Amino acid sequence: MFWCSKKVKVGKMYACSAGTYAGQLLIFIRAKDDAYGFLSAPEMKNVWVPKEKFDFGIANDILEIVENVPKFVKKVSIAKFEENEL
Repeated sequence: MFWCSKKVKVGKMYACSAGTYAGQLLIFIRAKDDAYGFLSAPEMKNVWVPKEKFDFGIANDILEIVENVPKFVKKVSIAKFEENEL
């Protein structure tokens, strides 16, 4: 089910309805080999989700696209994600 992975773009916000991150919004920031990096809101913490789990979450309506965040929110989110990585 890797078709879902191809639609992931910086600044897309996903709502999580189950699991560890239930009730949080995840803003996509960066991809690496086997995982996606998100900034969680409202906690403002970095979350790395394996690509297979992300695809499973999309396919099973655990993750739902909320919106593409505005440019200024995307800039602030990227900056906070990078600050958290230090």
